[in-house]
Amino acid sequence: MSYYKNTAIKVNYVALRNTSGLTDLEIKVYDENGSLFDTTLMTELPEGDGTYIGSFTPDEAGQWRISIRSITNGDRRAKVYEVAEDKLSLILGLSQQNYRIFGPVYDANNNMTSATIKIYASAPDCNTNTNPLAIYQVLSTYDAQNRMLTYRVTRI
Repeated sequence: MSYYKNTAIKVNYVALRNTSGLTDLEIKVYDENGSLFDTTLMTELPEGDGTYIGSFTPDEAGQWRISIRSITNGDRRAKVYEVAEDKLSLILGLSQQNYRIFGPVYDANNNMTSATIKIYASAPDCNTNTNPLAIYQVLSTYDAQNRMLTYRVTRI
């Protein structure tokens, strides 16, 4: 199974001895740096067979770890998720969809010499400048006739 940045990961868990009615079954989520990212209680499915669900949404690519625990029932589990960048969204952004240019710098001849580009997964994110998928630095140089000599875009 593949897991992606900014995409919810569903967590299903069957309690020890299929115990139903737990109110303290929690997920602790640790980010790619090992810092506590979130703590949330799991919700039992309506069937009442001791199956619980929860979710979390990683905001960075990397290795994410969860810990599931219930003090009253003795449940204790851990799992690691490898979270990747959403490559399709990156490709869409690089192909001129849902991107913005910030802070352009111009020389005396009005040639853009540097700027920052941010790409987004959706038009609403682009419009509000939230949840960028990636950020790039643009650098360019020109000759005396204002012809572009170099143009470089690097991810920062």
